[in-house]
Amino acid sequence: MGWKIVCADLRPDTPSATTTAVEMINQEGHGKAIFVRTDVSSSNDVQSLIDTAVNTFGRVDVLVNNAEISLESRGKLGPKLVANTDDSTFNTTWAINTRSVFLGSKYAIRQFLRQEPWPMGDRGWIINIASIYGLKPETEHSWLMVSYSTSKAAVVHMTKCIAREYGHSRIHVNAICPGFVKTEMDRVMLEDETLGDATVALHPRGSLGTADEVAKAACFLASDQVVWITGVALPVDSGYMTA
Repeated sequence: MGWKIVCADLRPDTPSATTTAVEMINQEGHGKAIFVRTDVSSSNDVQSLIDTAVNTFGRVDVLVNNAEISLESRGKLGPKLVANTDDSTFNTTWAINTRSVFLGSKYAIRQFLRQEPWPMGDRGWIINIASIYGLKPETEHSWLMVSYSTSKAAVVHMTKCIAREYGHSRIHVNAICPGFVKTEMDRVMLEDETLGDATVALHPRGSLGTADEVAKAACFLASDQVVWITGVALPVDSGYMTA
């Protein structure tokens, strides 16, 4: 029996996708998935999302906060020093990357505490998708993204704060800090041949990551094999953080 998954976003998938994530999960037959249109920066929407999950599947055991945006990496890159960053870029980035983690955690934890714990006593798992830029600022001039980097640093610290607050309730809260991954968010940036090659070279393994590699780390952190792991920020980065 597979996972029961609730996918939340403003639309079912990226505009270029021919098959949505929900359709793929249901076609595989190893689980069941539904889609709930959600503005992750809206308190009402996120609360409704959790309510829908409970009404559909009976309970919530795992929350993955993986909504993110990087406005600074869209189109032709230029230096994004703080003096050159407009207010709307900063506010939108923090609303999606950071506020969403606060709201998701808030309403998921309320549900964790209402429902019966698992036989081993654990009540729930939260996995927040942060970034290597949440662990250290980038020094390369072309990669300066103050809005994105600080929003992810806040996610790392929020993860640790919530883990401390709810450790006694047997709620696990961890973060994953991916390196550069082949996703729609960075597609335009990575299609630049010079910049794309330079990005690959930053990773000791000599390749970019995939969404599947990040997903496998999330599955591990959402399993009963991590009874004694909470409050960590796990790099999944091909050794990027060793530099």
